[in-house]
Amino acid sequence: MTKSQSTRSRVLRRVGVAVAAAIAVSTLATSGGNAAAADVIDYDATAKVAIYDTFSGWCFANNLANSALMAGRTIYETLFEKTTTNDLSGLLAVKGEPVAGSGLKTWKVTLRKGIKFHDGSDFNAAAVVDNWQYGSAGDGTLTTTYWGAMLAEFGNLYGWFAGDATKGITATGAFPSAGTTIGGTTQNPWKTTVTAKQVSAFNNTVAKEKSFGGTRATAAKYLPKALFGAAGKAKNVAALSYMASTAVAFGANILAAVATGTHEVTYRLQRAQNDFLGTTYASGRSFQRAPSQFTDGAGDCVSTAVGTGPFQLARTADWSTNKLKVVRNENYWRKDAAGNKLPYLKEITFENVKEVASRANAIVRGTYDVAMFGSGDGKFNQTLRKNTKVAEIKSATEYYPSLWLNQGKPGSPFANKNARLAVMSCINRADYLKVRAANEGSVAKSLVGPTNIMYTTEGFSGKLAVAASKRYVAAYKAETKATNLSFTIPSDVSSSSIANIEFLKAQWKKCGITAIRKTSEAADIIAKTFNASPDTDAGEYYNAYDAIAILLMEGDDATFNMPFVLTNSYSVGTVATGATAPTWGGADLVAFYVPILMGAGMNQATATATATGIATAVGTKAAIFGGSLGTVLSLNHHSDTVIDDKFFAAGAATTDAEATTKYGEATAYLQANGTMTSIVHGYYNMFYNKKNGLQGFGLLPLPQVTDTIAGFNAGGTTMQRKISNWGVDWTGVYKTKK
Repeated sequence: MTKSQSTRSRVLRRVGVAVAAAIAVSTLATSGGNAAAADVIDYDATAKVAIYDTFSGWCFANNLANSALMAGRTIYETLFEKTTTNDLSGLLAVKGEPVAGSGLKTWKVTLRKGIKFHDGSDFNAAAVVDNWQYGSAGDGTLTTTYWGAMLAEFGNLYGWFAGDATKGITATGAFPSAGTTIGGTTQNPWKTTVTAKQVSAFNNTVAKEKSFGGTRATAAKYLPKALFGAAGKAKNVAALSYMASTAVAFGANILAAVATGTHEVTYRLQRAQNDFLGTTYASGRSFQRAPSQFTDGAGDCVSTAVGTGPFQLARTADWSTNKLKVVRNENYWRKDAAGNKLPYLKEITFENVKEVASRANAIVRGTYDVAMFGSGDGKFNQTLRKNTKVAEIKSATEYYPSLWLNQGKPGSPFANKNARLAVMSCINRADYLKVRAANEGSVAKSLVGPTNIMYTTEGFSGKLAVAASKRYVAAYKAETKATNLSFTIPSDVSSSSIANIEFLKAQWKKCGITAIRKTSEAADIIAKTFNASPDTDAGEYYNAYDAIAILLMEGDDATFNMPFVLTNSYSVGTVATGATAPTWGGADLVAFYVPILMGAGMNQATATATATGIATAVGTKAAIFGGSLGTVLSLNHHSDTVIDDKFFAAGAATTDAEATTKYGEATAYLQANGTMTSIVHGYYNMFYNKKNGLQGFGLLPLPQVTDTIAGFNAGGTTMQRKISNWGVDWTGVYKTKK
C-alpha cells in the first residue's frame, strides 16, 4: 500500500467497526514550530505575488483557475487539507468517518469550535449545511435557494397540467398564459406570476423536442424539460440563479447534509463512497463561505468574499479581474506553536502577469516576492534554477492534463470513435514534452500517473501513428459522409498557451485533421467549458468546444477525477432492459431522516411525512438535473454507462486491494475505448526572490488531530503539502525584521 492510499485504508479499516473512534479534540493552537522566533518576525511586512490567472468573482459559479485559487485560499478554508503524504487531515473539521454499518453511505464530520467568519458570524454545522443547501442545490426544502425556488416554481407549473387540487389548480392541459397567477396562498406560499418569457421558453422547448420525433416527441419526455426551462425564466427564480454552479454536479452523490449537533454534520450518500472526504475537499475548491455572502443577493455573492481564512478582503474595491489585495484577519483562529498570532504577513497583493517571460524577469528583478509557474514553462524554470537570486518550491509530478473529446455537443465529430482514435493517435507525446516543456514533467503512459490508484497502462495508446490516424480519418469520413475531420479547441491568450495548441494543430494537420483554435481568457474558457445553464435554444451547450486540453485529473486518489468521466453525476449506472432504475433517495433517504427528525421532537407520523417530502424533492432534483446540470462536468459528454458501473464499483470497494484493482479496470476501459487521452504529466512550482526575504513556506504544521482507532496521530506535526495545484498556504509565510 502506498502512502497516498493511507487515508482510504484508515477509512476502510473502520467499515464494520461498531465503536466510534475516540477523538482527542485539538486546541486551536498548532504544535510544532516555525523557523523564526516571534521577536524577529516582521508583522508589518507585505508580499507581492505574480500569478497567471484572472479573478472572475467569489460566488459558487466563479471557478477560480489554479494560481487565482491560491489567492482565494488566503480568504477561504476547507474542512480538510491534503498532507505531504496525500492524506486528508482536519482543518476546519476535526475528523470525518463513515458510520458503522452504513455501507459507506453515511458519514459524520466533526467541526472545530471557536472559529468565526470574517463578518463575525460563527462557523458551525448550520453554516456548513447552508453552504451545501445554497451552493450545491441542497434538498429543495428552502425556497430562498436556487433549487428550492426552482422546485416550487416547477411544482406550480406542473400542477397546472396535473390539476393538483392541493394547490387549487384546475387542469387545462396547456401552458398558462402570461399574467396567470398560481399559488401565493397559505396552502401554497410560493407565488407564480407567469411571464411572456416563460411562455416563450416553454413553447420553444416543446417545438424543438417534438421536431426530433421518437420518444423525445412524447409528452412524458418533453414536458418536464419544457416546464423546468420555463421555471428557470421566472423572475424570482432567475434572481437566485447566481447559486447555480458545477458544485451541483460535483456533490450530486450527497442526498442530505444535516446538522446533527452544533458542530457535527451528518451526510447521507446515494451510493457507497470510500473516499467521500475527498469530495468535501474537491482539489481545494470546496471552501466554506459565510452565509451572509450568498444570502444577500447576487451582487454580494460575486463581489464580496467572506471566509474564515488568515486573510480577508477588506473592501470590494481591493479586487479586479487582474488584481487582489488581502489583509491580515486580526481574529484568525490559528496560532503558531509558541502561541503567536497568525498570519505573520500584514498584506498580500496578487497580480495577473500572464506572460511567463514577464513573470520570470519580474521575480529575478525583485518586482515580485514570489511568482507561480508550472512544468509547461520548462525552459524558464530551467533558467531560473540557475539563477542564484531565486529559489524554487516544486510539487511532485502528480498533475495529469487530459485531452477531452466532446461526444455530445451538436456538430462535434467525436461522437464517432474513429474520429477520436484519429486525433489521439496523431500526437507525438515525446516531442511535445521536449519542445513545449523542455522535458520538464513526463510523457503520459496512462490517463494518470503511476502513484494514482487509477493507474494502468492497459488500453493506453501513446505512440504517434500517422498511418493509423489517416485510416481512422478515412473510416470517419466513410461512416459519417463528412468531407473532413475538423474540430474546435480553445487556447488561453498567453503566448505559451497559444504555442501549445499550435504545436498540436501542426501535428494533426499531418494526419489530415484540422483543429480550429479558439482563443480567450482562461476564466472565459472555464465558463464556456463548464456552462451550468446553457441557453440550448440559442445553440449553447454545456461544453462549448469540440475538444479541450485541460488539467482536471490529479493526485494519488480518484475522488476529484471520477466526476469528470461519468456520463452524468446523477447516473445510477447501467439499467438492464426491462429492469427498474434505482430510486434516487427514495425509501433509503426516508429511513435516514426519520430518526433524526424524531430526535428533534417530531412524532413518527410527522417525521415520516416530512422525510417523504424531502425524499420526493431530492428525487425530483435528480430527475430534472440529470437531464441538465448533471452532465456539466462530463467534458467528454459520452453515453457509456459501463464507465459509470466500473467507477461506482471501485468507489464501493471495502479494501485497498479491491479498490486498486477496480479503479485500474475502470481506467483501462476508458483508455481502450478511446474516450479520452493524456499527452504529458506535470507539476506546479514557484520561485521566490531571496533578497526580498520571504520565508516559512511549508513549515507551519496542520492543526492537531488524534484518531486512536485509525492509528493516526497528527499531533501538530503533520505537514501540509508545501505546494499544490493552487500554490502555497500563506498562513505561516513571513519576513524577518531588518
